[in-house]
Amino acid sequence: MVRLRLLRSIRAQLVLWSLCVNALLLIGLGVAVLFIFERLQANQTDTALQLGASQLVAVIDSNQDHLTIPDEDAALLAGRGLFAWVVNPQGKLDATVGRAGRLKLPSVASSTLAFQTIEVTDERLRLYAEPLDATGGALIIGMSLDESERASRTIFVVLAFAIPSALLLSSVGGFFLANRALRPIAAITAQAKRISRENLSERLAFSTSKDEVGALATTFDEMLDRLQATFESERRFISDASHELRTLLGILKAQIGLALSRPRTAETLSQMLRAMENDVDRMTRLVETMLRLTRAEATPLRFQSVDLGDLLAGLVTQMQPLAAERHIILSLTARSGARISGDPDQLVQLFLNLLDNAVKYTPDAGKVAVRLQQNQQEWRIDIQDSGVGIAPEPLSHLFDRFYRVDTSRTRETGGFGLGLPIAQAIARQHGGHISVQSQVGTGSTFSVFLPIINRFSIASSVSFQSKESL
Repeated sequence: MVRLRLLRSIRAQLVLWSLCVNALLLIGLGVAVLFIFERLQANQTDTALQLGASQLVAVIDSNQDHLTIPDEDAALLAGRGLFAWVVNPQGKLDATVGRAGRLKLPSVASSTLAFQTIEVTDERLRLYAEPLDATGGALIIGMSLDESERASRTIFVVLAFAIPSALLLSSVGGFFLANRALRPIAAITAQAKRISRENLSERLAFSTSKDEVGALATTFDEMLDRLQATFESERRFISDASHELRTLLGILKAQIGLALSRPRTAETLSQMLRAMENDVDRMTRLVETMLRLTRAEATPLRFQSVDLGDLLAGLVTQMQPLAAERHIILSLTARSGARISGDPDQLVQLFLNLLDNAVKYTPDAGKVAVRLQQNQQEWRIDIQDSGVGIAPEPLSHLFDRFYRVDTSRTRETGGFGLGLPIAQAIARQHGGHISVQSQVGTGSTFSVFLPIINRFSIASSVSFQSKESL
C-alpha cells in the first residue's frame, strides 16, 4: 500500500512521465542516428564503387580481344579496398583487381548498370556492374561491407549503453527537479493544514514567488480572506441575532416575573399579557426576517423574463395608500420593455424593502421619487427620498446585518437592521448591486443596478402621485 501511494504521488508521476518521454525521445533519436549512419555508409560505398568503376573503364585496354588493366591502376584501387573482375564480350574472365582473383566470379548481368549485395563465406559484399561500351564485355567491381557493418555495430553498442545511462541520469535529475518544484507545494500544504476556523487570520505568505505556485498561494490567500470575512460575518450575525433574541426574551421574562410577583387585577394582567404578546410578535418577526435573509442568500432563484417597469409600477401603486396617509408624494418615472432575467418574488421583496424604508423615513409631506433608466449595459433604479439623510460614517455599514443608523427610531418602527442586507443579497444573486448616496438634511438615494437582457427603443414615462398632492 505504501508503494502504491508513492507511485500515485505527483512526484513519482512526474518522474515516471519524464522518464517515459525521455526514453521515447532517446530511442527514437538512436534509431534515427543508426538509420542515417547506415544510409550514409551505403551511399559512400556505392559512390566509391562508381568512382572506382569509372577509373577502371578509363584504363582498360583491349589487346587482341583480351582486356587488361595496368598494374599501377590495379594496385591503387586495391589499396582503397576495392576489387574487380573484367569480363570480355565472350563472357570469359580476362583480368582481376585485388582479392577478386581469390573469389568466384559473381553472376551479375553485364548488359545493365546494377548494384547487388551478396554473401560469401560469412562476409557481405557490395557489387557494382557496368558494361564496357568501348571494348565490349563488362566490369564488376566490389567492396567488403565488414568495415561499415562494424562501425554500425559500434554505434549500436554505444547507443545501447548511452540511452540507459542517460535515462538513469534523467530520472535522478527529474526526481531532483520534482522535489524542488514541489517543495513549495509541500510547504503550502503544511501551512494549510495548520489553518483552521480558529486561526483563519494566518496566510501562506508565498508572494515572493512569481510562478504558478506563487499564483496558487496568492489565490489560496485570497480565498482565505473571503472565508475569514464570511466566518466573521456569520459570527457577527449569530452574535447579533442572539443578542436580539436574548434582549426580547429578557424583557418577556421580566414581564412574566413582574406579573407573578403579586396578585394583579384582571385589567392589569390583560395589559401585561398584551405587552408580552407584542414581544412575542416582535421575536416572530425577527425569526421570519432572519429566515428571509437566509433564503435570499441560499435559495436558488427561478429566473424568468421580468419587466422592471411593470413591476415597479405595481409596487408604487401598492405603496400609495401608505404614502397618502402622510401626504408624501410618491412618483415613478420608467420606460417600457426594461427587461431583466430574474426571480419576480425576490425582486418584489428587494424593491419593497427599499420603498418601505424610503416612505418610512421621509417626513410628512415629503417626496419619494423612483426612476428607472438605462446605464450602459445595466438598468439603474434610483429610489430618492427627501428624508433627514444619513451621515457619512454610517453609510459604509448600511448593508451590515443588524446595523441601525438610529437605534431608537428603528425599535420604534419595528426594524431589526436586516432589510438592506436582504435587498443587497437579492441584488447580488441577480448579478447586480446596490449603492447609496446621502446628505444630512437633504435625503438619500438608493441605486439598484441590474444587468440588461433586452433592449427596446420604445420608452414611456409613468408618474404617480398621492391624491392629496393633486
